[in-house]
Amino acid sequence: MKRKIGRNDPCPCGSGKKYKQCCLPKARQQSVAVRRNADTDDVFEDRPVESAGLRDEHEAMRASASSGLAFEDEPFLSRALGDEVPDISEEENALVDAWWTAYQRMKDPDEILRHLDDFFQAHPGLVTNLELHHEVLFELGADLVKAGRASDYIALLKRVRREFPDAYLKSFGYYDRDIIYYQIAHQDLEGIEDSLSRFKEYPDHDADNLFSLIDFLRATACDPPLIGLLEATYDPICRSKRVIGGDAILAPLILSYCAPYLDHGWTRPDLDRLVEHLQAIRIPLNDQMYRPEFLDRWFAEIRGDLETAFFATFHDTRDLHGYYRTVTDHFMGWLRKEHHLSWMKAQFYRDQVWRYLVSVIPEGKRPKRPFVFSRTLLDATISRMARKFFSLDATQTLGALNAIYWFAAYLLQYQALSAPECADVQNACEDLWRIAMPQFLASTIEARAFETFPQ
Repeated sequence: MKRKIGRNDPCPCGSGKKYKQCCLPKARQQSVAVRRNADTDDVFEDRPVESAGLRDEHEAMRASASSGLAFEDEPFLSRALGDEVPDISEEENALVDAWWTAYQRMKDPDEILRHLDDFFQAHPGLVTNLELHHEVLFELGADLVKAGRASDYIALLKRVRREFPDAYLKSFGYYDRDIIYYQIAHQDLEGIEDSLSRFKEYPDHDADNLFSLIDFLRATACDPPLIGLLEATYDPICRSKRVIGGDAILAPLILSYCAPYLDHGWTRPDLDRLVEHLQAIRIPLNDQMYRPEFLDRWFAEIRGDLETAFFATFHDTRDLHGYYRTVTDHFMGWLRKEHHLSWMKAQFYRDQVWRYLVSVIPEGKRPKRPFVFSRTLLDATISRMARKFFSLDATQTLGALNAIYWFAAYLLQYQALSAPECADVQNACEDLWRIAMPQFLASTIEARAFETFPQ
């Protein structure tokens, strides 16, 4: 029998390094690839997905250039936030340099906090010139969060916002985002509107953080402040040349207009009034959004009782993306009706499931069955969906695990999954959540809002 290579053994490739520092990571990646390929071979066939509909669900919201609906001629005129700092004397510049020289030798967060406090009190007029937004507050915040002291980081941010607004404004998108994350995670909504005000005043300055915040507000069911934020920012976000994919903001905005009718029922006069409200949105929508007949069918898909037989049409449909849209729209209504989720949260979960169902399909393949789940595929697909730069987005990752957990229960109720299959999916989601949570809690503020599972 061949002896198993230990982590600390010399690597068999002859590099002279330990196995764990050389070929072990590569071997693990190959092992995962083998498992993933086995899953893929088992549940997908060599048949490209055909779609008579739209690949991106958000494309259905905004009018296309060929629709005949006029777009705004003028782009949004962004309000730029410069990186400049006030001119200061040589003596003052020496004070700033001395602070930085001392800071660069410091490692302990408490020492850095004292160092900041001393400068704040002695030289308040020079705080902007420290340019804290380049690294100091980010690095200190990361260290404090990792040490379980997020409250100290948030208190510091609030102090800078209160006492040194010019210094705060330069990276307000990160600071206000973190303050809102913390307060909502601790069920404290006091002052949230103030933290949102700068996003409304400078909507396209930091669109990435704005969209991260929108997702978080949706996932945590903070509907009233979210809807106010959407109303204030959708027009500049959709018209700004600085924002790519800004149309995604329209989906929750439109749902906020539709929600009262979905909750209480609708008549033809109701739909006519709704069309008038939708026409007041300053961004032209797809023409179908102005047709009462379409809205009636769409509402029926969301709040009606989808026939169990519909799920069997998967094998005959060519428009697989349209099939998934119908199922996930109905899933959104089911979440509202069966679990009393807010509409914004239900839609966020719906979006995560739709993205998973589309993203899990390899290029040039088609699923052999409508809903494809395995622990390996869940892990790989959600990681791909939630990746932002070099890390995973906590709201996207934890939101997707919650969403798919409930989607399995939904499919069980409609006999599209068996009880053992449902249990397997839900157990995999919970296992992945248990693995991810400690890592997110040690590195992010927002993860604390997802400490219960499922939610």
